[in-house]
Amino acid sequence: MDAAVAPVAANLTSLTSRLSVKHSWMRTLTTDRSASIQSVCIQGVWGAIRGCLAASLSTDFDTILMVVPQAADADIVAGDAMAFGANEAVALPLSAADATSASVRDEDYAQRLQILQRLLARQPGDSQADSETGPLVVTAYIGGLLQPVPTPEKLASSTRQIAVDDEIDPDDLRSWMVEAGFENTTAVQLPGEFSARGGLLDIYSADQPQPIRIEFFGDTVESIRRFDPASQRSTETLESIELAVIGASESVHGEEDFEEATSPRPSQPSQKEACHDASVIDYLPDDTLVVVVDPDEVQSSASKLLARSGERVHLMDYADINDELAKFVGCHASTIPAVGFDAAQDHLIDLGTQSAEAFASSLEEAKAKLD
Repeated sequence: MDAAVAPVAANLTSLTSRLSVKHSWMRTLTTDRSASIQSVCIQGVWGAIRGCLAASLSTDFDTILMVVPQAADADIVAGDAMAFGANEAVALPLSAADATSASVRDEDYAQRLQILQRLLARQPGDSQADSETGPLVVTAYIGGLLQPVPTPEKLASSTRQIAVDDEIDPDDLRSWMVEAGFENTTAVQLPGEFSARGGLLDIYSADQPQPIRIEFFGDTVESIRRFDPASQRSTETLESIELAVIGASESVHGEEDFEEATSPRPSQPSQKEACHDASVIDYLPDDTLVVVVDPDEVQSSASKLLARSGERVHLMDYADINDELAKFVGCHASTIPAVGFDAAQDHLIDLGTQSAEAFASSLEEAKAKLD
């Protein structure tokens, strides 16, 4: 880290610990694990305070889902959380190409799939659980939550583990990828591509941050490496890798029946059941903390998105998603309490935050306010 930046980063990080010490809201959530999202509201949360809140909560919770009303908010809050010292924060986007033949090569789809893999690896008993160390904050645009994902069972069945010294027919791997919609290219550049040259097989799976290079000696896997597609240089040597190849043919709906699949069916109670899809919520560990930022705006944003999309895009019903979120320990967070919040019966936690303009006075007056 640059010497000039280090003191600023240290000051930002220290704010999260100050927030935990000064206020009792952390103890309210961590001791009362039955606290529902509707019964706890943290007041005074806006702007960069959202990221500070996420980072502070991550000191007591291993997995945090923070739901935000706008797509841009997810990236901003994830970045702010990292600046305030969170171990890791990732943003869940809405993929424009989901459930189409282009999904396997869409960056947003790839990011969604990587997050699903990360959450799945945090489940108790998962073979990759040991690699998931430290708290994880997922900042989710409400549209990203409404968009269906493959079921955990579907993702698991579409995942293949490859290890050094395994005996694998390279032709079987190539056929597996072609059937999933991967494109055979001379050099991989984007997710959804693979390239075979002699004893080398390069695979850019959507669930991986970088492409993978597998070196064969006959049918024996000799080495597995991540590499930079621009420079072609190896970045990491691996003993094993799990690759998920969920493309057009692995999606729940193909392009030809997508319109039919998104049409409502009166005989089935919900869109989730009608389309045999899952939601991101199905991947959350049981001890996940859910924070809904500006719940009124989240609901409004969801309603507008559903109205714009109509039957052209398959999205889940907001009420179904809200009911699923309510099963987790959680809270609302906003500038002021949401409509319908009863401060007399519920937990209202005021952070006492103020805008920068409130301190636009003399140094003596500003110091007095801070003290």
